[in-house]
Amino acid sequence: MTTPPESSAPPAFPFAAAPDGGPPPEYAVLRRTDPVRRVQLPTGHQAWLVTRYEDVRIVLTDHRFSREVAAAGGPQFGSGAATFREGARLNQIDPPDHTRMRRIMQHALAPRRMAQWRTRITILSNEILNRWTAAGPPADLVIDYATPLATQVACAVLGIPLLDERQLRRWSRIAYAVDGDQQADLADEINRYFLAQIATKRDGRTEDALTVIATIHREGAIDDGEAANLARSVLFGGLSTTVNLITRAVLLLTRHPGQRDRIRTDPRLVSNAVEEILRYAPVNGTGLDRLAIATEDLTLSGTPISAGDIIVSPLSAANRDPARFTDSERFDITRPDAHTHLAFGHGPHTCVGAVLGRIELECMLTGLVTRLPGLRLEAGEIADNWSKGVLSRRLDTLIVTWDTC
Repeated sequence: MTTPPESSAPPAFPFAAAPDGGPPPEYAVLRRTDPVRRVQLPTGHQAWLVTRYEDVRIVLTDHRFSREVAAAGGPQFGSGAATFREGARLNQIDPPDHTRMRRIMQHALAPRRMAQWRTRITILSNEILNRWTAAGPPADLVIDYATPLATQVACAVLGIPLLDERQLRRWSRIAYAVDGDQQADLADEINRYFLAQIATKRDGRTEDALTVIATIHREGAIDDGEAANLARSVLFGGLSTTVNLITRAVLLLTRHPGQRDRIRTDPRLVSNAVEEILRYAPVNGTGLDRLAIATEDLTLSGTPISAGDIIVSPLSAANRDPARFTDSERFDITRPDAHTHLAFGHGPHTCVGAVLGRIELECMLTGLVTRLPGLRLEAGEIADNWSKGVLSRRLDTLIVTWDTC
């Protein structure tokens, strides 16, 4: 990989997020002054950081950018091929392997199948809220709502027994860490678990995602490592990301009570509110889990990129670009073009769980806003409670309260 000379050392990336958990303020500055900027990653590698919507979209869709960064000698963040030795995550491989594996995931998470989960998710949400209203305020949104809801949904969609929350938290924490040794130690444990579960699905009598994976595995279209990795992707994609998204959504609504109340009085706004939350809330903020590498020389916003250069393109930077979204720093659930966000990626690497993610968020909004009037934070701002992860920032606790009469 080439590294052009720099007059000064490139800044360390990722940048610190805004105090409210929003995108780093550097993104707005760079979009105006240096939209394709050299940065240094935590691994010591250098990369180009792109911050404009159109540039991010190009990196996500253009065939001149490969996802197989680790195979080309670049860094690997999250639970990918470098540590889970047999197979990689979907957003870390190229066609034809990506096409083959994505087709399996689309079958396992088909929109028609996911739509059937709306009723089940609503029931699960209401069961939790029934306990909340019976006990009265306050409650911890992360521990007592988002985590159990996301866990139950992910396990149910996969068709596996409800996993112990502590076990899931340990798996998720290590799987998305940067420490490769920790990941390698965990890989065999997770793979053995999922392969044992796949073995129980051989009869094909159920329609869950793991049965789809097991059927294709039995036919020889995927090997053991690929089957385990697909199952792991469904679990972790539906767990950590969903918990973070639910938490950020509620945090946004408590900071914008007028818009929260509009959803309560007009439920037709829920769908568009979900899209604006996805645009505005930087769930996977740094883009380090979606690195790309240029396969030929090209330019982005007038900056020459050489073959072999690494590109990091934070989706949260694109989603706040004022060239794409008018008054982009304003949270507005009636925004007409909110659906054009890139929160789930774009093109062939769009998240295959996007439909399920939207359903979960819609059910959550409907339940919390309609059943807990005046939903708000119990103790003001929570700026000091953000975890400082490399891949994203999250809240491990969020205490909320509501009106009881």
